[in-house]
Amino acid sequence: MNRKWLNNEKNRAENSDEKKIINLYKNTLNIDARNKQGIGPIKGMLEELRNIKTIDDLSELTLESKVESPLIEFSCSVDLKDATKNALYVESTTLSLGNSDEYVKPTEKSARIKSLAENYYNTVLTLSEYTL
Repeated sequence: MNRKWLNNEKNRAENSDEKKIINLYKNTLNIDARNKQGIGPIKGMLEELRNIKTIDDLSELTLESKVESPLIEFSCSVDLKDATKNALYVESTTLSLGNSDEYVKPTEKSARIKSLAENYYNTVLTLSEYTL
């Protein structure tokens, strides 16, 4: 987290991307509040996962689902600073084309896949009413 962001938090618009990042950062570090909440925040996600019985059920999960996000990946793993604890990691998803060579030296197939991926992300952002 950029310390300047935290120091200038009061100067950020309430619904700005920077304010949202600051809130996510603070919420991640607020262990007491997270422990108090327990599994409450993920109960909906767990219920959706429990209700999956068929491939069709799995296919019906949408971008509005509480289960997945195409742009941000959450994972829980051993804390890199203390191996006796687990930590939540927030990461970007992997490259759409698989490896960086596909971007630098595109093949006909990778150029087609890149075009489809760009169209998909643009559609998702448009449908979510995202603006710059």
